[in-house]
Amino acid sequence: MGWIFTISIIIVLVIVGFMLFFFMPKPQVFYQPYTNTIAVFPKFHDKIKEEVSNVESAPVIPIYGFGEIVSRDYPFTYELLRCLPYVRFAGIITIKPKFQQAKEYSYAPVANHTIRYFYTVQESGGHKSGIWIDGEKRFFVEKEWICGDMSREHSLFNKDKERASIVIFVDIDRHESIHEGRSPNLNDIDKDEILRIFEPGSSRRELINEESDQLETVADTEDDGTDNRIINRSDDGTDNRIINRPGDGTDDGTVNRTDE
Repeated sequence: MGWIFTISIIIVLVIVGFMLFFFMPKPQVFYQPYTNTIAVFPKFHDKIKEEVSNVESAPVIPIYGFGEIVSRDYPFTYELLRCLPYVRFAGIITIKPKFQQAKEYSYAPVANHTIRYFYTVQESGGHKSGIWIDGEKRFFVEKEWICGDMSREHSLFNKDKERASIVIFVDIDRHESIHEGRSPNLNDIDKDEILRIFEPGSSRRELINEESDQLETVADTEDDGTDNRIINRSDDGTDNRIINRPGDGTDDGTVNRTDE
């Protein structure tokens, strides 16, 4: 009789496991925007498109990351990015036709603490390009934003045979209501196809530095005394956000957030 009891227990465990697998809610991987400053981008869409549509064939153009301005070749886009709070990384991604990115987890020290915002500058075609995250899919649509958790397994794609998609991406600190990410890529930035381009010393970044005008210092003080500083926050407590701080010492870099 003992073996019958054992088999019964195994069957019950299999059934319970099956039910949990299929009926438990999956973790949320896409979010509604939690800063209202993104509304400025659609208002200037044509000017953004004019500036970034002539990007070179490189798949990733880094603009800001690791507390530094990487490229000043897109000044209007950069000024709009300065409107967004708590930015850690920002750049341009060109997704070529007939492209399918290998699934990956982003670099945990960044992805576990941020949500990636995608703004579509140019879509290849209706429901042709977008991003897949942990079993869910969203398509890129011009003038619209997608917010996704890059700490989950994800992949960009473009099924159009002729036209590329162009998106601006911005990594913004997670809202306090969003749990910390769970990327298993704890210490290998080279496995992150986007952020590895930002790393000092990367061949792509060195090329940008050579072709661009000499970068100014990160701290820019305007004639009116405004200190437009980009300061860095790491796990050691330093700050890694773009903050606009007037010369009077007040901080106007507050986050405009709305709970979901």
